Amino acid sequence: MSEHIIINVIAGASTGIGLAIAGYLKTKDEEFDYVKLAETAVVGVVIGGAGGFLGLNYDNAITYLTNSGAITVVQYGVKVLVRKVLPKIKDWLISKGIIKSTEG
Repeated sequence: MSEHIIINVIAGASTGIGLAIAGYLKTKDEEFDYVKLAETAVVGVVIGGAGGFLGLNYDNAITYLTNSGAITVVQYGVKVLVRKVLPKIKDWLISKGIIKSTEG
């Protein structure tokens, strides 16, 4: 992989996460949801990174990835990770005494 493509992917991913988080935070009248924020951020990174790799602007990358189903797969993956996997890792770390429980 050429250095030029790597730079484009990093630049695209950086822009993507910035746009995604800014878009999420500007919404009004919505209760904060860390799962939705994580999902939005990861989707932004994927869109920006893929756009940089494929040489597409952000809007065209969104269209391409939405039509291919990739965005849905990423959204489901983030939800599974945050809701199912991370709590199990946290419980394991607590059981081993590596971290302390934040509950009462």
